[in-house]
Amino acid sequence: MLLHGPRRRNLGRLGFNMVLYPTTVLFRQTRAIQRALSDLKAGRPMPKDDSVTMDEFETIVDIAYWKSIEEKALPLGEKVRQAINKVVKKIA
Repeated sequence: MLLHGPRRRNLGRLGFNMVLYPTTVLFRQTRAIQRALSDLKAGRPMPKDDSVTMDEFETIVDIAYWKSIEEKALPLGEKVRQAINKVVKKIA
């Protein structure tokens, strides 16, 4: 976070021009996980505003990129097995 106003002047005198808050996202994420687990335990439905759709999630994490990495790393036997499964699913 770039500093502004009185904070900037006070910390600027000490030689700082930027302050990082590495735990900010982690702490918010932890609270969101606690709420989600509490809701699951109580059987409450997930509020739409508290989540993303599967499509949004896949865009955020760039799932296509990671699938391409996974494909490159698969051993030949697994690639063959997956290809056979695709053919069988089309027939079925």
